[in-house]
Amino acid sequence: MKLRLLSGVCALTILLTQAAAGAVPSDASIRELLKLTKAEAMVETIFNQVEGMQKQLLQQMSADKSLPDGPTLAEKVRTRTTAVMRAELSWDVLEPLYLQVYRETFTDEEVEAMLVFYRTPLGQSVLSKLPQVMQRSIAGVQQRMEPIVRKLQEVVRQTVDDAKAEAAKKVPEPKKP
Repeated sequence: MKLRLLSGVCALTILLTQAAAGAVPSDASIRELLKLTKAEAMVETIFNQVEGMQKQLLQQMSADKSLPDGPTLAEKVRTRTTAVMRAELSWDVLEPLYLQVYRETFTDEEVEAMLVFYRTPLGQSVLSKLPQVMQRSIAGVQQRMEPIVRKLQEVVRQTVDDAKAEAAKKVPEPKKP
């Protein structure tokens, strides 16, 4: 009887320990982590980069002579699309998504550990370098993509040519009278 009771207490202790280790982080701790990691500023930076790419595309659009009043039309498009993007990708809209993703991904213990680290000078140093890491990574991937895209275009062209050649072989010759 004592052995069963002891086994039950041990099992309960293990279950409670596991449950505590996997506890969901609070919104307050996630918000603090997002503030320390400057998540809102990163979203704004990404938005500004997208806006810059959009401006380049719209400059091309404004140069298109087939469009009526190209420059004015391009500016109208930029103004309207920017308004939609600002509304749909504002921090007020995105923060609940971030909270959900962090809640579903990290335990309370993990969030607390990140908070401890990012509060330190070393953690702040790492955070200050992450935008550079992201920019350099994106640039590196873009650079690698250029030859890959050329290869993919060649594969597509060759596959289409092969399919056309195969189809031409299957076409019956017209019967002679």
